[in-house]
Amino acid sequence: MNFTVIEASTVINAISLLAVPTLWRYPSIFFHECGHALAAIAVGSRVRRFAVGEGEVLWRARIGGVETLVGLVPSSGMVGIEWVRCSRLKFLFVILAGPAANALLAYVAFRLLWATELGVLLFMLLIFEAFTICINLAPRTVSIDGVGYPSDGLLLLAAFKARKDG
Repeated sequence: MNFTVIEASTVINAISLLAVPTLWRYPSIFFHECGHALAAIAVGSRVRRFAVGEGEVLWRARIGGVETLVGLVPSSGMVGIEWVRCSRLKFLFVILAGPAANALLAYVAFRLLWATELGVLLFMLLIFEAFTICINLAPRTVSIDGVGYPSDGLLLLAAFKARKDG
C-alpha cells in the first residue's frame, strides 16, 4: 500500500482558507451595519435594533438602549431604525452607508496587506467585501430572530419606485 503524506502546513492552509472567510463575515457585517447606524443617527433617526448574522440568536443584549443580536449564520444583518421624516436623499444616504462601509473596509484591508506576504488573505478579503456589497444590494428579505427585514437592495427599489409613483 502506498500512502500519501500530507504536510501539516498544507492542512493548516486548507483550514485557514475555509475558516478565515467565515470568521471574517462577522466583523464585515458588523462594519456594514455600523455604516447604516451611524448614517441614521447623522440624519436624526434613532437606532432601535442592531443585528449581525441571521437565523437562531446566539447572543442578545441591550446596549445603550439598542437591542443587539448576534445570529448563528454570518450571512447578513440589519439595523432597526426609527425613521424621522427625512428627504429621499437622506434615506438613500442611510441605505448606501452600509455598502460604502464595506468598500472602505476593503480599501483599508488592501492598504494594510499590500506590503505583506499575505496576498491570498488580501485577495480573499477583497472578494468577500465585494460579495457583501453585492448581496446587500440584491433585493431580498433577511430573516433575523424569526422576523423578515428588507435588504438594502429592496429598500433602494422601494425608494426609486416611490419617486416614480410620487
